[in-house]
Amino acid sequence: MKSTLKKLWNGEISPWSAPEPTTMEFRKIAEKVDKERALLESMLNEDGRKILENFESFHCEWLNLENENAFLQGFSLGMKMAAEAFLTN
Repeated sequence: MKSTLKKLWNGEISPWSAPEPTTMEFRKIAEKVDKERALLESMLNEDGRKILENFESFHCEWLNLENENAFLQGFSLGMKMAAEAFLTN
């Protein structure tokens, strides 16, 4: 069996390519977001739609940075826990 590290190195797995969640809760909120966005966009003129587009772009960049930070913090915590488990046994 190939190690997880080797699979990661060889590009066989990647944390960013995980499928999006398929829970009912996720689908419901995604539908609400889509509906509200469409409603807002229909109420805006061309300038307003451009502002909305820019806002969404910046918001995505911000969320990506937040997710990156959460991944790094979570990975570091997991490694600390693993190291502690090896040291105490």
